[in-house]
Order: sequence, then C-alpha cells, then structure tokens
Amino acid sequence: MREHLHAHWKSSGKKPAALTKHGECPEGFEPLMDAFHRLSRQRRRSMGAEPLSHTEIEAFQRLEGLTMRPWQIQAIEQIDAYWRTTLT
Repeated sequence: MREHLHAHWKSSGKKPAALTKHGECPEGFEPLMDAFHRLSRQRRRSMGAEPLSHTEIEAFQRLEGLTMRPWQIQAIEQIDAYWRTTLT
C-alpha cells in the first residue's frame, strides 16, 4: 500500500494524507527513510517482524554502493525498533 501511495505522490506531485499519518519525515532524512523502507520490504517474518540485522544492512550498502555512517545505521535501527513496536 505504501509503495502505491508513493507512486501516486511521485506521479501527481500531491502527497497523500495517509503518508503523513504518523508525522512528517524531518527534512534531509528522506534518504534514510527510503533505505529503511527498502530494507524493511526484504525482512524475514516469523511470529512477527524480525529486527533488521547488521548483515542485512551491510549487504544493502554493498549492493547499493553506499557507505553509511555509524549514526545513519543507528538511526535505521531506531526507526526499525519504533516501526516494529508501534506500526505493525
């Protein structure tokens, strides 16, 4: 659903209200949120959403040709923890 809303936003230039339901992404953090969403789509699920692992984040960086700073990885981990406890 979220991918559909993002596609609509990209094509129309109008951000759907559902994307701002939990608050706005701080300016400049869009790349981190994009990385989180892309990583999250690949996550394993058992009884619930499993935390993103360092191995998954490392593989994502390697495959995307990225080098994240430690604070960026920590931010993704914090976003992941929040997402797993409140949005699932």
